[in-house]
Amino acid sequence: MDVADAAAPGGGTAFLVACADERWPFREGDRRRFGRGDAPDGITVWEQVRANTLSVTAGELWCSDGQVWVRNLSTAHELVVEGPGVVATVLPPRSPGAPGHACSVPWPSGSVSAPSTGEWRLLVQPPPDAVPVAGPAAPQRLPADLEPAARALCAPLMAGRRDPAGEAEVAAVLGVRRQQVREQVRRLGEVLGLSTAEGSPRRVARELVASCLLGTVRVDDVPERHRAVAEALCAPLLQGGPGAATYGEVAAALGTSPRIARRRTEALVEHYTAAVQALPGGVRPEETLTAAVARLLVHRGKLGRDRPAEVVDA
Repeated sequence: MDVADAAAPGGGTAFLVACADERWPFREGDRRRFGRGDAPDGITVWEQVRANTLSVTAGELWCSDGQVWVRNLSTAHELVVEGPGVVATVLPPRSPGAPGHACSVPWPSGSVSAPSTGEWRLLVQPPPDAVPVAGPAAPQRLPADLEPAARALCAPLMAGRRDPAGEAEVAAVLGVRRQQVREQVRRLGEVLGLSTAEGSPRRVARELVASCLLGTVRVDDVPERHRAVAEALCAPLLQGGPGAATYGEVAAALGTSPRIARRRTEALVEHYTAAVQALPGGVRPEETLTAAVARLLVHRGKLGRDRPAEVVDA
């Protein structure tokens, strides 16, 4: 599924369901199944594709009456539905011939997981550019006269770097004065629904990237200097395990001390920090930045032989 197409908010989108760095819009009446299968109209939990613990069709999500609902379709494992300040609901495995237990996902945001099958989670939340009902509609695309400035501003972030382009860089790319850049950034903030106080160039750039109005973030291939530690860190995930390797396991794989393994792992994480933080759902609330980077590398096929094609910028 093309993330840029799937994640385009607007057009009545009530909720977004995120899995790793992919998102799916849910409007009233929409229904999708999820699991480790790869049905074109479903949600594939890529972290579990190489494993056999999660069912091919684990459950289904649908949007009704302003809420997202979930049903457990697996006969092999539970589903756990959680939300901030809400006691978790456990949906037991479906009995043969039964429709399966179901419940609503906590409003306005919550998650669905199956801890017995491994480390994965579907996040259900309102669109990042959601506005009050009485406010302006969320933009489906940028005004044509602002798009060049938006792309110049966000180019470093879209390439996976930490910071957006500076005012002087944008001015040089567009061939305009810095004062004109400031005005265009201010207008971009208005388009995104940001107040004057919120509309700093950095905030505007990050909101643009998160909205997917410019396409999806490119994740670079693993540099050769980081490849050995990346393979060691991600080895358990590549083998279907629930999480990344510990520093001790990385040290054993590299034949170094835990201290050196930690230093090399931190250098790898630093290289991908900007990319993983720019992606919607890139760092989950319950995981470390190191775990998020490892999950991203495996999900994007940056290690191993089965490497899916990279989603290119729209």
